Amino acid sequence: SEDLQNKDILQKDSVYGAIGLAASVLEEKLDFDLFLRNTLAQESQTDQPGCGILKRRIAIILGQWLPVKDELDRPLVYQIFQHLLDKNIPSNDLVVRITAGKQLKNVIIPFDFRFEQFEPFATTILHRLVALIEEVELNETKLALLNTLLVLIQSVEGKLPKDDVHLEADVDQIAPFADQIISVLAPLWEQAGAEFLLKQSILGILSSLIAAVRDESRKYHALLIPLIDNSVDVNSETRVYMLEDALDLWVNILQQTPSTAVSGVVPLVPHLLPMLEVGSDTLRKALEITETYVYLAPAQMLASASVVLAPLTTLLKGSKREVTGLVLSIVELLMQSALHLGGSEALTSFISQLVELNFLQTILVGLRGAHEAHQTTGPNRAKTWLDVLVETDYYSILARIALASPNLFIDAVKVAAPALPNERYETTISWILSEWFRHLDNISHPEKKKLSCLAVTALLQTGQPWITVRLQELMTVWTEVVVELYDNDERKDDCLVYGDVESMKGANETAEQEGQRKLMFADP
Repeated sequence: SEDLQNKDILQKDSVYGAIGLAASVLEEKLDFDLFLRNTLAQESQTDQPGCGILKRRIAIILGQWLPVKDELDRPLVYQIFQHLLDKNIPSNDLVVRITAGKQLKNVIIPFDFRFEQFEPFATTILHRLVALIEEVELNETKLALLNTLLVLIQSVEGKLPKDDVHLEADVDQIAPFADQIISVLAPLWEQAGAEFLLKQSILGILSSLIAAVRDESRKYHALLIPLIDNSVDVNSETRVYMLEDALDLWVNILQQTPSTAVSGVVPLVPHLLPMLEVGSDTLRKALEITETYVYLAPAQMLASASVVLAPLTTLLKGSKREVTGLVLSIVELLMQSALHLGGSEALTSFISQLVELNFLQTILVGLRGAHEAHQTTGPNRAKTWLDVLVETDYYSILARIALASPNLFIDAVKVAAPALPNERYETTISWILSEWFRHLDNISHPEKKKLSCLAVTALLQTGQPWITVRLQELMTVWTEVVVELYDNDERKDDCLVYGDVESMKGANETAEQEGQRKLMFADP
């Protein structure tokens, strides 16, 4: 009460400033919760001359204490910030509201943030913060307030990383403000000009916003697609500054795109090709986007398969394990899509492109090196660069061909075998199978092991000696796979056999999820 009766505003400002700066030191010595309720909360409501100085200081001190002090009355803090952001209160001048807008980020970030405490104030605070961003003129100020808005969106949607906190926010909390936020950001992007930091912040907010509104994001495609197009274009001057943030926005748009709006995101595909280069900083994300497009628009990706496969073949020859894994995953998905959409004829055409681009030859050369290395023992044994996981992925590609058509598998090996000097295709198939049966024990993924089992079994249809002589090995593989798939399964059935394709459809299924579901159910 003595603090409230003290009318020396500058003295109070100095004392409050010292308390704020010493937050980490005074944490255990000052009852800040009592100070908050009895002093700061009441000071923030005053409207006497000069009180704007104290209101600004209150916003700062709360931003300094909440990150270090647990178990404070957070609803009261949110109420204070809601009040400080109110433009209709005369003492809440622009300085007070800007300070409150900036410090709100520090109030929202702490790990013990709970949406249920913030929910009663979310609508009003969001509305006032967006209005404040529209009101201020300096780009630096807009940037700081945009950062607060980004944190607020992420927190409300439960996507801000927390320590041991799982926040499930109502997905409809941000959606009502999406139009207003977009209406602010669109002209702001144009005004930003060469202010790349501001544009990066805008892209970050748009990315979080798209994740928040989910399938409703399609109505913003007309605005967002050109932004991405301009930011990732190799001829764009802004690419070096905007690429990473634009890719994040691109990923979120693809993940939230409904099946009815896929055509709107397909024109961006050509921008992926320059990023599919060895050593590119954005290579991994570009590969992930490419994989998403296979689910979203398989027909369009297959139509331009040769253009996509060319850089993927280059990546296959000299990349790290994680990149090679993504490359092989994309090619395998394209093979599944070709078979699913166009049958064996489409798959044959796709395999021909793999051969023309030396993709299959690269796989055979790698497997040959692994086979030769495994024929040696002792301290001087040969070594192979092909690790277990990559070899599994290699054989998954061959398995897709053999399972679809054993004769197509033989033809593909015949064409690719010349990459191995002085070797007939029978010899090639013989060592391929020897290494394949040896490697089956090392395949830990049940789906991939079952795929290989089905593939080598399908080769029996050829009646060729190089497979019939391995009948005993096949029986061993069948037994191992059946035991593994039926083990610990309450249904007493193959654990990889699912129900009806439509029964697994989600309530808010995106186009990507629909593509994944359909390919999964079409997979033998």
